[in-house]
Amino acid sequence: MPSLALANVLQRKGRTAISVAAVAVGVMTSLVLTGLTQGSIHEVVERMRNVDADLAVHARGWSLVLDSGWPLPLSAREKLLAVPGVAYASPIAATRFVILGQGHTAYGIDPADFRKVGGYRKILAGRELESNLEMVIDKRLADAGHFKVGDTIEAQGLRIPVVGICETGIPVRIFLPLAAVQEHIVQGDRVTFFFVKCTGPEVVDETARAIEAAFPSLQAQPLSNYYRVLTTTFRGLHQFIVAVISVALVITFLTILLTMYTAVVERTREIGILKAMGAGRWFITKEVLAESVAICSAGVVVGVLLSLAVKAVIEWGFPLLTVELRLRWLVVAAALGIVGGVLGALYPASVAARRDAVEALSYE
Repeated sequence: MPSLALANVLQRKGRTAISVAAVAVGVMTSLVLTGLTQGSIHEVVERMRNVDADLAVHARGWSLVLDSGWPLPLSAREKLLAVPGVAYASPIAATRFVILGQGHTAYGIDPADFRKVGGYRKILAGRELESNLEMVIDKRLADAGHFKVGDTIEAQGLRIPVVGICETGIPVRIFLPLAAVQEHIVQGDRVTFFFVKCTGPEVVDETARAIEAAFPSLQAQPLSNYYRVLTTTFRGLHQFIVAVISVALVITFLTILLTMYTAVVERTREIGILKAMGAGRWFITKEVLAESVAICSAGVVVGVLLSLAVKAVIEWGFPLLTVELRLRWLVVAAALGIVGGVLGALYPASVAARRDAVEALSYE
């Protein structure tokens, strides 16, 4: 970096600090909001992929992500087991609980069947579900609420004891016996969908087609497509992220434009002296752009550090939220910050390069 550009940056420390802070806030905002939205989606997808099932079979036109209720009869399980290629069909009655001020999906499961499709992995404390009104929760929810085996959680007007705590990384954070959910919440022999395990990975697509052909009212959704289902359902998130990044880029552009234009006006006489000493247009332009890149680079570094700090604060204050900061996003944010700075400095740089040396020397 040219020493003149660095000297210019250090000459107005207050203004430089404000400019660096503005760039840093733009970088931090884009990184944290992107990390929060994408991190939450990726966490849900990874948890669903940990189910050792191949298909989610639900009512046609029913959304596995958005819709709620119990549209299917439990008796559909026996019909699914008769389809060639189906090894197991585990019924799920999904419901919603509000715990710690946040909504959670809870699965009513048949413990024996659910173990055949991966289950809730390892029980860390307590025991597995039986048939009473009781729940197993994952460790992340237990840690967030300081819940332990033997505690009672109130949800939907029910007081439900915690009988087990299982590993994190399962499709939902709360499990109850299917029979208890049907008795106390569903009040009927109904379920939400079925996890289906096929006889082999090579027959998954064929089995899905066979299920849909045999039962036109059902849809067999491969779990490998769950990320696409989520991103399609929440298509607006992509536009939201693009909008946030665009705003951050505009903030950087306007900040650098104002900063560098002010600097050029203040240094009119200095620019005249440089031109009188033989400095050409490219030299003047290069110095202005170098100063801009220095400010933006500092802003990017501070923005990344702020993002890490905000991520830690969010995950400490809201332990059930996930903020994901990937290297690719850091690189994109850094590139956008510097590009915005360079674009913002182009006009001030062209103004400085076009200054007439005689007029600049007489500027007061």
